[in-house]
Amino acid sequence: MSLKNVSSFFKNIPDAYKAVGIICRDVPLDGKPYSTGLVGDESGQNQGQILRAIGGVCGQVLNKKTGESKLFVSLSREVL
Repeated sequence: MSLKNVSSFFKNIPDAYKAVGIICRDVPLDGKPYSTGLVGDESGQNQGQILRAIGGVCGQVLNKKTGESKLFVSLSREVL
């Protein structure tokens, strides 16, 4: 995974989705990338990507149109 354009880590998943402009949706926690749409994009090309690491603790969201990518960490409130 390239860290180009990764400038911050997010403590919650919705903030990461919003930061790159992709549509939030549930995906399996299997370490594989899944396609999703971009906010406000009616083309239906699904240029967003969501990857949740095995175990679901962290992941990456990517806007393929802009190249912007963000990492997130999803931990219980007790750990944070």
